[in-house]
Amino acid sequence: DTYTAPFNDQKVRLAFAKAIDRESIVKNVVGSQFGIAAYSFLAPGFPASDSDGSLKSIQGYDCDAAKTLLSDAGYPDGKGFPDQELKLRNENDAHKAWAVAAAGSISQCLNVKITVNNLEFKTYMDGLLARPTTVQFAMISYGMYYRDPSNMLGVWLSSGRHSWTNAEFDKLVNDAGVK
Repeated sequence: DTYTAPFNDQKVRLAFAKAIDRESIVKNVVGSQFGIAAYSFLAPGFPASDSDGSLKSIQGYDCDAAKTLLSDAGYPDGKGFPDQELKLRNENDAHKAWAVAAAGSISQCLNVKITVNNLEFKTYMDGLLARPTTVQFAMISYGMYYRDPSNMLGVWLSSGRHSWTNAEFDKLVNDAGVK
């Protein structure tokens, strides 16, 4: 939920992104035979994905940069940052383990408390669709239905169910014919 503090601050969102050690999670939790570390919405190998790795510099693990961003947002060493609940939508045991690992990476790096709560599907969706939403911080596994960028990027248009708006993103996606 990018409308509500603390995630209404882009520095906080970027701090969380940089606090996730994706390489370690893939190596130690997911297993390199089942996944690779990804740094964009479109997974590597997907049409129009970040095949050259240029987005890794934005979302790659960098705990020092993450701490600086969180401090710049008003939470030095995590002080004053509200406890967070990472909500999951009826995830299986493997996906729960991934979420716990990501939450642990963020918590360890930024000194913030995150609990993981795997909600039943209806409870999660009712909260997501409520206005204002009650799902502020979440993870959902997502399987692509077809190999086209619209399958993932179209989900994030401002007219969607997520509490996120970006007119420039909407324009780029619509100009590309992704609807």
